[in-house]
Amino acid sequence: MTHLNLDQLDAFSHLISYSKNSLSLKTMMTAERVKRFQAHTPLLSYHYYGAKIDQTVVRLFQELSEQSNLISRYKELASGSCINKTENRSVCHHSVRSASKTFYSNEFNRIKKFSNNIHTGTIASSNGTPFKKVVQIGIGGSYLGPKSFLDALMPYATSRNEVKLKSDFISNIDPDSFYSYLHADSSVFNETLWIIVSKSGSTVETTENLNLLRQIANKNGIDISKNIVLVTQKNSRLEKETPCLNAFYIDENIGGRFSVTSAVGALIVSLVFSPVYMENILKGSREMDENSLDTNCLTNLAMLNALNSIWERNCLNYSYKAVIPYSEALNSFILHLQQTDCESNGKQVNQNGDFISYQTGPMLVGSAGTNSQHSYFQKFHQGSDICPVQFIGFKTSQIEVSNQDPIVGNFKKNHSLLNENLISQFFALTLGKQSEDPRKNFDGNRPCTLLICDQLNPETLGALLAFYENTIMFQGFLWNINSFDQEGVELGKKLATRLGQLRKQSSAKGADNAPTEKLLQTIYSESFDN
Repeated sequence: MTHLNLDQLDAFSHLISYSKNSLSLKTMMTAERVKRFQAHTPLLSYHYYGAKIDQTVVRLFQELSEQSNLISRYKELASGSCINKTENRSVCHHSVRSASKTFYSNEFNRIKKFSNNIHTGTIASSNGTPFKKVVQIGIGGSYLGPKSFLDALMPYATSRNEVKLKSDFISNIDPDSFYSYLHADSSVFNETLWIIVSKSGSTVETTENLNLLRQIANKNGIDISKNIVLVTQKNSRLEKETPCLNAFYIDENIGGRFSVTSAVGALIVSLVFSPVYMENILKGSREMDENSLDTNCLTNLAMLNALNSIWERNCLNYSYKAVIPYSEALNSFILHLQQTDCESNGKQVNQNGDFISYQTGPMLVGSAGTNSQHSYFQKFHQGSDICPVQFIGFKTSQIEVSNQDPIVGNFKKNHSLLNENLISQFFALTLGKQSEDPRKNFDGNRPCTLLICDQLNPETLGALLAFYENTIMFQGFLWNINSFDQEGVELGKKLATRLGQLRKQSSAKGADNAPTEKLLQTIYSESFDN
């Protein structure tokens, strides 16, 4: 199938022409608009009456989705075709959510059995005592995705007394970070289960942190192999070189930033909470994946969100976007989303390697409300640049509080205040406020969209993840770029590796280490391919 660049599509040309019209949210925002400009699934509602669009734009969205073959391309991806041309790979993270895929269901069954054995004490630590804590060592998608899951669900699980193990993550190669972790929790080192996550086993940050862990264990006379579990590709370097308690496998065709619903996230979620939590995450993700196959852009939430993002980026020329969840538990989720979005769609060549003439992925920012209101919302309201904002809200709190508990009223009041802040910010940005004093005047007309779930729980978390993953996928299809490689990330790895090689060569000659400036000059004067 031949795919055209965005600027070769008639619908996009019509959108560009139509964007020259002045669309005012102040005049368009009516009760009828609010009622009509919504889309719903059982787990997630998408409200786009605050987007700077009208019925003509929506009609052109549908035409653009058809001219871009969005659903056909999604089906092509899901069928296992070689979508990632750069690396000559399929893209298989959707398959993890499908119970019909034997490889993934078998791995999850192994994870369930292992987790239950840890919880019951059937599998014990190196000194024979039950494990008290689990720490995952990994970076990028092996850290941000799983951490976002644990942080998102911790209040939910804690209030239900369903936290089985304490947990932590080590990602950065910074030794100060590792030392601070050990110093803070040295008492449970013997009873800590270490999950080492690296698909290839060659990720420098992960391998060096593993080496540091081994040295600390040897220093204290601990056989750390009995406390290590691997998540890696079968027969990887990591598996071959690391004695361990057990190993769980991931598919080479799943990129790190899309790997959280694989063993990368499933193992630690199952250990910290229970396998049931992961089953419900997968269920929610699967429901949103199925919705993303809908050919109607008005009922396909992720596709509609992607089309609106293209409109904002390429027709209205907004270079930033923000995602603001009114849930403190989703702070890490935004960091994960930032990596997934920017690493996927921060590209300037198309699928054929040709430079494109339009802008692609905007910079994504965000953090939890109401903290963000007291930080950078001033710029959103009155700044010279417009940044579209997507809010995420929940009808009820994660916390279960009995009606007989004297603080139940306070909990409900605070959650109501949280959502009142969300709504007020939404309408302050879209409608503004007029004042004769320019310093107190708010122009409004700043586009916003809103996602609403009943509650932040495992199922809705899975739906939110798949909603954003599929939005990113559809955006990449529209821009005709490869959202599934990351050459910019690989460049930094090559630089660091080459610098280390030069440092070792200098030491081997008995000379002092050359100054950083000279080493960098040497690197830039040579080809990486030499």
